[in-house]
Amino acid sequence: MGKLTPRHHRALFVAFLLALLPAANALHPRLDEDTWWHLAVGKYVVEHRDVPHTDPFSRLGQEQEVPWVAYSWLHEVVLYEAYSAGGVGGVLAYRHLLDSLTFLTLAWFILRGSDGRVRPLAVLALATVAVVPMAPERPWHYTVAFTTLTLHAVLELRAGVPARRFWWLVPLYALWANVHIQFVLGLGILGLGLAATVVEQRRVGGLAGKWVALIAGCALATLVNPYHVRLYEVVWEYATQTGALRVVYELAPPDFAKWWNWPLAVLLLWAAWTCAARRLRVFDSALLLAGTAFSLRMQRDLWFGVLTAAAVITRLGPANSAVADSRLFGRLALLTLAAVILARVVWAAGPGRGRQADEVNRQAYPAGAVDFVRGHRPPGPLYNHFNWGGYLIWALPEYPVGLDGRTNLYGDERLLRAESTWLGNDGWDHDPDLSAAGVVIAPKTLGGNNVRLTELLRAAADRWRVAYEDDLTVVFVRAG
Repeated sequence: MGKLTPRHHRALFVAFLLALLPAANALHPRLDEDTWWHLAVGKYVVEHRDVPHTDPFSRLGQEQEVPWVAYSWLHEVVLYEAYSAGGVGGVLAYRHLLDSLTFLTLAWFILRGSDGRVRPLAVLALATVAVVPMAPERPWHYTVAFTTLTLHAVLELRAGVPARRFWWLVPLYALWANVHIQFVLGLGILGLGLAATVVEQRRVGGLAGKWVALIAGCALATLVNPYHVRLYEVVWEYATQTGALRVVYELAPPDFAKWWNWPLAVLLLWAAWTCAARRLRVFDSALLLAGTAFSLRMQRDLWFGVLTAAAVITRLGPANSAVADSRLFGRLALLTLAAVILARVVWAAGPGRGRQADEVNRQAYPAGAVDFVRGHRPPGPLYNHFNWGGYLIWALPEYPVGLDGRTNLYGDERLLRAESTWLGNDGWDHDPDLSAAGVVIAPKTLGGNNVRLTELLRAAADRWRVAYEDDLTVVFVRAG
């Protein structure tokens, strides 16, 4: 790298300030709802030295031996080892690592070759604000980082860089297929790049032939996982599931009444204007359309719209300028680490003083109800709310859950029926899972509103009695 100019230093300083946002957002000690079942999977793999092939955690899985694919098993092993090493604190350290990976790859991708100009910095600021809500310790961080690297490779290939420089994507895809199911997004970007090249063939010659073997190698690498081709069955399940989109917040379309979704709208409009100014080039337009479709379909994929819009707005040639080499990545990595350290020091000295992570999670989840059920052993089966299923898988394995965050396991019918039951809609008392249950662990409130089913069960004293109650939870057991 050549000598850094004042504009380079400005860009790195702005990147450091922006890195403080995800670093600070990752400090809250409350673990994500799904983290608990991910921990249980990691424990299962470590103890059994094998991945599960049928679901071992739910009533449905144990009663019917339902096939199930733990598609993020490697992430879950790392998560469990982090927990084994440091408890909740170990998980929070892993969260910082994942958040840093997401910010670092996005920052490097957006700033590469920027020479410290203002436009990429503005894009990075919008992108950082947009992805900050993705702080939880989820495997989607790997997908964000690996998709970004794939898009970088495609842009380089289209600019004429030899395909042999990107064969490192093949082992990357083998790793990706073992940590998160959305590796298919990366394959889609590779295919989109190839298709756009074919369409433009009259102008760019035989460029497409440079990466056909690379794409094939990446696709074959995804089969290097314990489930092999079965992994693609899970991809199809998620792609065709529609009921979960109405039940799970992160699977619903982004709500632009909430300010944190505004950066996505700004970036998509900015990128659309840029595409129009470039006379709707094939690849840019197709990439932006794909990113828009995915990000507007569900909140969880908002980052994909951000990434594709950023690629269109900051679109450059090969990364061969002074700031676009590996040294930029190294400097950004050091600044990201410094942001994490600074955020933790400030947190420990101020808002986080005296706050024990274990106690925070006991207050956020039905820990008291779990203690009661484990101590008194009321007859099951268990009926539980969707939001608490993951925690109960981890904390109360003696009682297989009725529902949890693995939406593809349960299917739309069961998900929608459970939602209707908890809302207390007509026919709630005919829910077969509730009718078969011997114990119900019910939240008192959700989103600040009283839970209707909890009130109905409390009123149905001839069928249910309150066995335990605290500020968060009510445990009902069947009367008689």
